[in-house]
Amino acid sequence: MRYFFLALLFCATITSSFAVDFEKMRMDFADKAGYDPSWRADPERKAITDLWDEGKIDEGIALAEAWLKEVPVDIQMRGWLSYFYELKGEFPKSMHQMFMKVGLLNSITQSGTGLSPESPWVVISVHEEYDLLGSIGAEVQSQTLGKTSNGQPCDIMACKIGDEDVTFYFDVAISFAATSKLLNPEGE
Repeated sequence: MRYFFLALLFCATITSSFAVDFEKMRMDFADKAGYDPSWRADPERKAITDLWDEGKIDEGIALAEAWLKEVPVDIQMRGWLSYFYELKGEFPKSMHQMFMKVGLLNSITQSGTGLSPESPWVVISVHEEYDLLGSIGAEVQSQTLGKTSNGQPCDIMACKIGDEDVTFYFDVAISFAATSKLLNPEGE
């Protein structure tokens, strides 16, 4: 974490010359045929974390890089990969992964204020909700399902940040639609 601010500075300086449309990346990924918003349950992903748990850092890094070619929107994996590259002293690779993580998180927060059903944060999976809340130090107290002001399904997350109670709203229509297609491929 000591390089976090350095990574942010790096990200700020290269953003103008290394433009990535993170929102488009997320939406294109969610628009792929067979999109499954529960990618964290994938056994291939678990194999990566198992290797790291066993201390096999290099093997885990190799599999994580391959995983991110298939699931480029995995914010948590990008954070872990940044950390392991930092441990190995591979700072440019660490900063690149942090750049990607922060860019993905920013693309969520740019979709709305997240503070009302009129301006929810749009997510493509529940994982993004928890990645974002974790990144801002929000501790979830409760979660309920409601509707946005335009009738879309909305996760309502009552959280604590320090001593402050804050409620965040997430438009989960993309995740709901994808899950529905997976559970009912014939549309019945």
